[in-house]
Amino acid sequence: MLGQPWDEDPSKGWVCWRWVRWVYAQAGIALNEDIYVACRSFVEVPKEEYWVPFNAVYFTSDDAGMDRHIGIMWEWPWLYQCSKMTNGIAKVSLLRQPWKHMVQGVYRFDWEKHEAQ
Repeated sequence: MLGQPWDEDPSKGWVCWRWVRWVYAQAGIALNEDIYVACRSFVEVPKEEYWVPFNAVYFTSDDAGMDRHIGIMWEWPWLYQCSKMTNGIAKVSLLRQPWKHMVQGVYRFDWEKHEAQ
């Protein structure tokens, strides 16, 4: 199983941050379990670099029933993420609702910042 299930019922989906950590770990990048500490290893990218594969995409939205959410950019416009909404790992289009208007920032992993922690 990947990540941490919501409650004790895996049918409710997976915690997004633990899944993102697992994906980065497969590439040899060990991120802190605490998302607020791990975020220090990332740098925000300008809009023209948003859609680079493996960037972390940060969302907020009350409409989608989430206050914060994170996924991984794959290939424009496709993003992989885990949530209660999609009941596990899902490939979603950033051209469709509710994802289209939820992006709050896109971040690239930065080895120098990571090693400085």
